[in-house]
Amino acid sequence: MFFGNLNQVGIETIYPPPIRKALEYLKTHDCTTMQPGVYEIDGKNLYAQVMDAQTDTVDRKKPEIHRQYVDLQYAPGGNEKIGVAVDSGKNIVAENLFEERDILFYKEVPNESFITMEAGSFAVFFPWDIHRPACAINEPATIRKVVVKIRLSLFEKKKVSMDIVRWGMIGHGSVTEVKSGPPLYKCEHSVLRGVYGRNKEKALDYAKRHRIGLVYDSVEQMLADQDVDAVYLPLPPKFHRDFALRCIDAGKIPYIEKPMAMNYGECVEIMERAAVKGVPVYVAFYRRGLEKFLKIKSIIDGGEIGSVRSVEIRHFLPPEPADRDRNNLPWRLVPEISGGGKFLDMAVHVLDILDFLVGPITEARGFAANQGGLYDVEDTVAASLRFESGVLGSGSWCYVADHAEEGVRILGDQGSLSFEALGYGPVTLRRGDQSQVFHFNAPEHIGQPYIQSIVNELTGRGKSNANLASAANVIKITDQILADYRKHYTDK
Repeated sequence: MFFGNLNQVGIETIYPPPIRKALEYLKTHDCTTMQPGVYEIDGKNLYAQVMDAQTDTVDRKKPEIHRQYVDLQYAPGGNEKIGVAVDSGKNIVAENLFEERDILFYKEVPNESFITMEAGSFAVFFPWDIHRPACAINEPATIRKVVVKIRLSLFEKKKVSMDIVRWGMIGHGSVTEVKSGPPLYKCEHSVLRGVYGRNKEKALDYAKRHRIGLVYDSVEQMLADQDVDAVYLPLPPKFHRDFALRCIDAGKIPYIEKPMAMNYGECVEIMERAAVKGVPVYVAFYRRGLEKFLKIKSIIDGGEIGSVRSVEIRHFLPPEPADRDRNNLPWRLVPEISGGGKFLDMAVHVLDILDFLVGPITEARGFAANQGGLYDVEDTVAASLRFESGVLGSGSWCYVADHAEEGVRILGDQGSLSFEALGYGPVTLRRGDQSQVFHFNAPEHIGQPYIQSIVNELTGRGKSNANLASAANVIKITDQILADYRKHYTDK
C-alpha cells in the first residue's frame, strides 16, 4: 500500500509508471467538477471512476480486496477514513464477486488500522491489501471521490529487449542436478553464467561437472555482476524471501523454488517490492510447462468434460527411514526451515496446477494433525476448497500411510479426468461408459519446458504460463489450511 497527497511536490517520481500515470491524470483534471462516471485513461487497463459516495459507520462498510486491478483511491475534498490491513488469507468471506466485478468482501478482518483522507489524499491498494473505504470521520456524509483502477499486469516489467537470459544460481542442491539446473544452460537463448555455494569446494565441483565457467565468492559478487540477468534460488523456503528481495533490489529477476515463501506475508513483501522496482518474479511451478498438463487444460477448455463441478485430491505415502530419526530430520520436516512438512512441500504443486486448470482457489477450510508422532509438523491433512468459478473441491493427504497413492479427479457435468498431479503417469478421460487414456513421456529435465517458456517471455519470443499471483495464493490457501495446527508446534 502507498499513502500520499497530490499536493506534495515531486511525489510522482518515486512511484511505478502506472501509478505515476494515474497521478498525472488526477493532477491535470478537476475531479470536483467532473460528472460522475467512468473516464478511460488507457482503455480498460487504466480508468477513473468519479463518484459521489456516502460515508457511513465502520460496521456498515465491508472490507474488500481485488484480484485483477490495483485501486488508487483519491479524495479531492477529504472527509473519509479507510480501513487497511494485510490479507492474511484467514478471513471469513462475506461475498465473492471476483468473476462479476473483480471484488471480494470479507466479514471482518483482524489488525485493521485506519488512515484519514484529507483534501488531496490518495491511497494505493494492491490485491493483497484489504481496504474498507468510505468510513465516516464524524457523521455520515456525501463526499466526492475518485477510484482509479489500474490493471495489475501493467506493473509487470518484462525485459523483452534481451537476446539471451544470463543466469546466476545461488545453491546447488539435488534439485539442480537433473531437474532444474541443466535447463538453465540447455534451453535456447539461455546460459548459466555462474554459481555460488557456501562450500566453495562443492561449488567448484558442481561447476566442473556442469561445465559452468564461473564460481562466485559471494552472493554480493553475483548480484553486482552486470552480466547476470536472472537468479535461480534452489534454496529451502527459509531463505526465499530474503534472497528474492536482494535480487529485486539489485535489478535481477528471481526464479524462486517452490513454495514461494514461508508464509503469505512474505509473499506479499516480495510482490510489493517487485511492483515498486518493476522486476518480474517467477516461481518454479514447472508443471505449467509440461505436455501432460497442457493436454489436460486443452481438454477442460475444449469442453470435453462439460462444466467443471468438483475436484478431488488424494496423496498418501508411508514414512521414509529418515523421517524416524528425530535428531536428524530432513529439512523439509523442520518448520523453522521449511515452514511446514511434506504437505507444504508437495501439495503446493497440486494446488498451483489446479489454479492453472480450474482457476484460483478463493477459500479453504482444513484440519491438520500429527498422527504418527515421528516429528512435530503435520503428517495428515484434510481440506475443503472453493474456487473462484464456484467449483468445490476436497483433499486428503497422509504421510504415515501403509502404501503410496496419489491422484486428482476433476469431475464435469459431461465427463471426468483422472491423473497423477505429482507423477507423470497417464491421464484418463471418461465420458459415460467410454474412456480414453493418454500417455506421456517425461522430459529428461522435467523443469526445462517451463524454464524455456520463461526464457521465451523474457526475450520477447513467447508467453509463459507462470503466474506469480497464483504462486502467492497457494501459500495463502496452505496458511488457511494449516493455521490451527501451526499454533500447536510453534507454541511448543
